[in-house]
Amino acid sequence: MCLSRDEDEVVSLISILGSSSRRRRLGAIALFCTVTVAVVLYLFVFESSQAKFQRARVALHEITTAPTKFQRRALASVALAAVEPLRNSDTPSGHTATLFWCASIAVLNTEIIPDDVFNGVALDQVATVDLVISARLLFNTGHFGTADKLIEVSLQRQDERETVLRLAGVIRFELGRDDDVLSHCRELAEIVPADPDPWRVSAMVHRNRGHWDHFVDSARKSLALSKADSGEFRQELVDGLVHLGETKDARKEFDRVAKNRPDLVPRAPLLEARLLLLEGRSNQVATILTDYLRKYPDDPEALLLQGKLLLAQEDFGLAINVLQRLISIDPANHDAHYQLGQSLARRGDDDSRAQHHLRLHREILDSKVQLYHLEQLAAREPKNILVRRELARNYARLGLDELAEFWTRAAEAVARPQ
Repeated sequence: MCLSRDEDEVVSLISILGSSSRRRRLGAIALFCTVTVAVVLYLFVFESSQAKFQRARVALHEITTAPTKFQRRALASVALAAVEPLRNSDTPSGHTATLFWCASIAVLNTEIIPDDVFNGVALDQVATVDLVISARLLFNTGHFGTADKLIEVSLQRQDERETVLRLAGVIRFELGRDDDVLSHCRELAEIVPADPDPWRVSAMVHRNRGHWDHFVDSARKSLALSKADSGEFRQELVDGLVHLGETKDARKEFDRVAKNRPDLVPRAPLLEARLLLLEGRSNQVATILTDYLRKYPDDPEALLLQGKLLLAQEDFGLAINVLQRLISIDPANHDAHYQLGQSLARRGDDDSRAQHHLRLHREILDSKVQLYHLEQLAAREPKNILVRRELARNYARLGLDELAEFWTRAAEAVARPQ
């Protein structure tokens, strides 16, 4: 097909315009690349020290809310690049840069922070806000001892007090420094009297100690201040009231949970069973336990409740079978030994067997009392490695693996405050 002269001119014009457009696009891309390189060059070479620090602060702060590991590592890389040129000066800026560098390295997990690097940081020259940022990241990456060292310096100051106290409570709760946590919570409650969190953290400490009266008091104060009623936490209050034998109050709180959060009741059948047992409603307890043990036949708490129920019903043979099964699963369960000793004695068996389990009940209970005193000593002596290792060994001997692991971590944090 032949084109007319006019058509040829149109085709040539389109070709020229297309070439011109491509050239413009290539030119724009080249300009964009040039500007990008210039900006990066400015940020990493010509950017002021103050701007670098601010960029590092923002990046390190955002790490705590970044949803993915990739994003956290990317933000740590930004902070690392910003402070790297500032580390080699014996000035407040140099010490802050080194601290930020340590926190960034910890997030990247590229190496353990060398002691000689961290020990060279003059913490008294670092602003509190920067100590807090670094302490939070080091704590989140498992460097508990170092985080505690930073928060200790921060606590000696009065600026950023609320933020410092909140983080101190978190760090020291993990290190088993319960008395310090309670002290921080009391001070925080004075600073922010309408905040339920200090009372909630206090309740957690008291619960871990088994101080149910203090737990109930703190939990009630927290719930009274909470704008949104936490059904889960109110269930914990019910648990504390059941431990104290306060049947009426426990039933009141349980019914409140059932009304406001009916979805939670089926998730805690053993709590309801314990309350019903306290109220003497044996038939309902038996129904709940039968259904539950059909699904979870080795659950220690359910087996203990069933043993208690059968003992109360004077079905000693079945009670003995259930409690013996429980002890085979959880040999350090002092309550199981007590219930089994009672069942054997009341059935009229050989008294030596009953006395054997009652003696084990006392020995295990005495061990747990000793553990409590060791925990008190650990709280008073936060640098005592030996007492933390002893706690870990004793809990492991009793088969309480989670607590053994907790105190092992606490000992390691004191031994190597990297």
